[in-house]
Amino acid sequence: MRCVIISGSPDTNVEEIKSLCTSDDFIVCADSGYSFAKKAGLTPNLIIGDFDSLKEELPQNTEVVKLNTHKDDTDTEHCVMELRGHRVGVDHIQRSGKRMGILYLETGSNMRPSKVFYDREYSSIAMIEPGRINWYEILKDATWFHWTGITPALSQNAADECLKAIQAANELGVTVSCDINYRGNLWNYGKDASEVMPALVEGCDLIMGNEEDCEKVFGIKPKNFDADNTKGSINQSTFE
Repeated sequence: MRCVIISGSPDTNVEEIKSLCTSDDFIVCADSGYSFAKKAGLTPNLIIGDFDSLKEELPQNTEVVKLNTHKDDTDTEHCVMELRGHRVGVDHIQRSGKRMGILYLETGSNMRPSKVFYDREYSSIAMIEPGRINWYEILKDATWFHWTGITPALSQNAADECLKAIQAANELGVTVSCDINYRGNLWNYGKDASEVMPALVEGCDLIMGNEEDCEKVFGIKPKNFDADNTKGSINQSTFE
């Protein structure tokens, strides 16, 4: 049986959860990760957290582990420790970096729009060391590998490791999918998405993205189309 931990990150994509998880998986939700599992139509087997970020009632028929709000570890880390206690293999989980990534939301008011500030510097994935992960060992029994455009945006090392993972998956016959998930504010290490992403998506079997991704990452721009001024209405025929 495969075990999946769903955390409560603001970047969590419900559609990705739907495509990657099944009812046969053992689902563990970290705090508000339950909200994303519920939206994806999944029933968790276990929910762990101090529930300071969960805004809805917990299900009655699911095991819940309530944590003290005054703790040093994250809810996700407690999920890992709980699984280890049940003899679930967690050996491939990597820990590094100096701190966790942070996301700030400045709520808009009147005519001023909301703004999102990403701070992923010195986080584990941004500071990943070359060769630290044995992708062939990790993916040898896998059937699907999924990555998002946020990872290669963080650092050159993260981009290089992402490419190694894709290449290993290709050699092992593992299906590879990606969500382009373009975030212009994250590309701050001297390269932009258009320089890095093409080589990565080349090894993918399934690519998910929107009109902004097509224009700003791959330069695919239909005549008279501007990704910044769609106002939520897209004429799909312009992309044919």
